[in-house]
Amino acid sequence: MNTQRPRIISIDEIAAAEQRDGYNPPGAPAEPSRPKFALEHWRDISFVVFDEWLIKQFLPLQGLAAIFGKPGSFKSFVALDIALCIARGQPWGGRRTTQKSVVYIAAEGSAGLRKRKAGYQVAHPDLPSDLPFALVAAAPNLGTDKGDLPALVAAIEGADFKPGLIVFDTLAQTIGAGDENGAGMTAFVANAGELAPTLRRWS
Repeated sequence: MNTQRPRIISIDEIAAAEQRDGYNPPGAPAEPSRPKFALEHWRDISFVVFDEWLIKQFLPLQGLAAIFGKPGSFKSFVALDIALCIARGQPWGGRRTTQKSVVYIAAEGSAGLRKRKAGYQVAHPDLPSDLPFALVAAAPNLGTDKGDLPALVAAIEGADFKPGLIVFDTLAQTIGAGDENGAGMTAFVANAGELAPTLRRWS
């Protein structure tokens, strides 16, 4: 039996947390912009092992990952299965997952994804109707400078959706006119990298 007493949080602690997380009450003066290079004191450096993986020892909670293979090797099927397991908080490939909301950007063949959803529902009749999974059926251009990154972030925030995973399917369709083996890929990696701290804030 757990006899541990609940911890009482003071008003000062709440205020400090709000200030740390960037909350600014209505009417309050705007906070100064944060420095580009922030220093963390030794006492503030922490690591929580449970916050390391989306899929244990396979897909990290933060960072970029790619599924690659020959055409017709079912990459999209694998990506969708991973995304749905994370949205459900169900194991994938025998590995524990951390449940997070998912945004799936079907930049190529969104009609195919709709068919897969129908099949997935047949295979999982107990699937909840409010699964934290959202589809974007358009291809954002992330292959040139900022591209559509600000518009994509604004769309997600405007829908009041807080994903812990964003899937781009396929990568080739999200770099616009950029070169998949050159500057386009460089821009995509930079744009996707900028999403990482945003995902952390959302989740």
